[in-house]
Amino acid sequence: MKISSTPACPTAGPRRKSSPFPRRYETVANGLAWTWYLLSQNPEVESKLHTELDTFSHRPPTTPSPPGRLPSLRYTSKSLPNPCASTHPLGPWPHVHQTHQPRPLPHSTRSSLLLQPYIISRTPEYFPNPLRFDPDRFTPEKQSSRPRFTYFPFGGATASASQSFAWMEGVFSIATIAQRWSMSYLGTTPPIPQAKITSAPDPLMMQLTPR
Repeated sequence: MKISSTPACPTAGPRRKSSPFPRRYETVANGLAWTWYLLSQNPEVESKLHTELDTFSHRPPTTPSPPGRLPSLRYTSKSLPNPCASTHPLGPWPHVHQTHQPRPLPHSTRSSLLLQPYIISRTPEYFPNPLRFDPDRFTPEKQSSRPRFTYFPFGGATASASQSFAWMEGVFSIATIAQRWSMSYLGTTPPIPQAKITSAPDPLMMQLTPR
């Protein structure tokens, strides 16, 4: 199976701009793709995920859990944030500076200041061993110990209805699929991130095995 982050989007007239939800689908889709790859490379994390899903449901692994019970899937909910932080590429920015003290902006007061989730999520000061797939770095205790703007996977730290919807969609997708299937990466080398608006691991060839 090839996981693609480019969804089918048939043309059905002009798009309505009033809905906040469509702008989140790409981050969630790419975050899920990275999640399946990272789970396939970290069997100990995948085992904890399956244990929670099987214990939580109190039913055979082939029986999906209803959406209303998702808040109790604590480990599953922590499996998505790390990949979501990885979906924002560095991009072709000409000036990238890291500073721990006040510094003037270059050129003029009309300069733009861009915060890069890709860089911040890889700062050891906030995320020790940042390249390791560790869902436990997103426990409530560890999250509250970090400054607020060290993690903003959707391009901003302000909570919104669309962000809540995106998390629910992502966690529900992981729980539903992982209850029934385990995925193995078929590539011989790590997937190459495609630097678009978000970072897509295309192509991503995975083999599904029934649990």
